[in-house]
Amino acid sequence: MDDVIIRLEQLTDQFVSGLDQVQHEEVMAFIEEREQLVAEISDSKQLPSSLTLVQKQRIQAVLQLDNMILNRMNQLKNEASHELQKIQQSKMHHNVYDKAYAADSAFFDKKK
Repeated sequence: MDDVIIRLEQLTDQFVSGLDQVQHEEVMAFIEEREQLVAEISDSKQLPSSLTLVQKQRIQAVLQLDNMILNRMNQLKNEASHELQKIQQSKMHHNVYDKAYAADSAFFDKKK
């Protein structure tokens, strides 16, 4: 159990140390790896009541970093949303100037 907690601490510390430069892909990789470690802790035969006080404190210390991680994730989500809006506006402005006729059509003008 201690080795899983150590891996969880190392993973979290490493992620938090570079939190301001982390990108979406790195967040996804962190979440997947952390999920596996948490599942290992949950699936182990030791129930939370059988964890030692030190193990509980170490897990609690990791959980206290969640707010920082969630803030960065929300920041990345907002950036992505903003970029998506810019792309949609760009498409809308581009469609205004697109041809409203078929490329192989012809226009005949009559003089009276």
